[in-house]
Amino acid sequence: MSPPHEARSREGHVEILTRNWILLGFVLAVGLTGAVLLAPGVPHTIGPFHDVEVFAWLPLLWGVIIGPVLVSRNSFPKRTPCTLRADADGLSLDGVLALPRARIEDGYLQPAVDGRCVVRVRGRGARGMTFVTGRDTATAILDALGLGVAGHTARVSGLSPLALWYVGPLPLFPTLLPVLFVAALLFAGFVNIVPQIALLAIPMLWILSRIPSRIEVGADGVLRSWLGLRRFIPFRDVASVAGRARGGPITRPLRDREDVVLLKLDGRRVALGARNRFDAEAQQGADDAALLHRVQEAFEAFRARGSPADATAMLARGSRGVGEWVAQIRALCATQGTGYRGSALSQERLLRVVEDPAAEPSLRAGAAVALAQAPGEGWRGELRRAADACANPRVRVVLETVAKGAPEEQWIHTLEGLDDASASPRARASS
Repeated sequence: MSPPHEARSREGHVEILTRNWILLGFVLAVGLTGAVLLAPGVPHTIGPFHDVEVFAWLPLLWGVIIGPVLVSRNSFPKRTPCTLRADADGLSLDGVLALPRARIEDGYLQPAVDGRCVVRVRGRGARGMTFVTGRDTATAILDALGLGVAGHTARVSGLSPLALWYVGPLPLFPTLLPVLFVAALLFAGFVNIVPQIALLAIPMLWILSRIPSRIEVGADGVLRSWLGLRRFIPFRDVASVAGRARGGPITRPLRDREDVVLLKLDGRRVALGARNRFDAEAQQGADDAALLHRVQEAFEAFRARGSPADATAMLARGSRGVGEWVAQIRALCATQGTGYRGSALSQERLLRVVEDPAAEPSLRAGAAVALAQAPGEGWRGELRRAADACANPRVRVVLETVAKGAPEEQWIHTLEGLDDASASPRARASS
């Protein structure tokens, strides 16, 4: 099968962002003027101006400080409207090939508050392209280049995991450093080794909290690598993806300096954060917004692409305790609404699982528990009929208890001791 970028092409109106050499030249010229005025041999009095060297420091500092900022951030880029076309050949501007596909390495979009996006296409070497356009056009262009979630793993420079640890609303390590310093001073006269350990720990912890991680967002999950430690979070174990104010509660939409939080089905949370930089086009916090957008997009694509059998299989108890099992079923049902889990866990699908005599006992019971989270009462009659046809006494009791609307404590009690040891030979052969 051909890759996505060979199957289609996309075209749209964009604004190409390039370096503003005129502004940069002006800033450097001002700085050069200050340097010339401070050079040896230059008169300190020019016409009516006395002590010129005092005023020369201002343009010199302007060129030394403002110039590098403009070079590194490109804060006021030159904007050139044009028509951009993305296809198998690469990116073409007004019909002229500007960046061949073979030289394109990666690309991502940064959502902005005005509904438009800044798209950054990274090329091999120093060559690349940055442009501003609408979100739909930006997504279509990346898909046409094969850089969408279906055909490409996005790589993001992330924060150190230590930088995402908090004590309440305060980051752990910036808070811990002064505590260690004070401890070193207090114990200096009592235990000689404590100050040395504390003073050694301060720079080590600070350095570790500044070492970036590498975040890879693929079609099947998210991989975070840091100092040789790798942690993979598969999307099949994720209930939802949201933004969280750094050190605060989960919230949306993403504000400045926020974490991206993956809420797992077992209730645990995994926080990720991008290495933020000020972005004049996409505004502050754009890197976190780009990471959140990519993870959410890949997560939704995974749900839409997944097999319904994968979703219903997650209803089986396995080796989990009853409390954990029921909690994960609730979390799984809470993600319904759109996407593949919404259809895979529909009442019709769950009833088919309950009525399937070849299904594992805990899977049938888990489907009944999921039905108990559903609104309405229409499914109770079907569940009673499935219980009447069930020969497994433990499964039948669960189905009957849930069908008659018994209190949750009662039917949870019936789940104790339920396992798949009594599954039919057909079910065991197919597992």
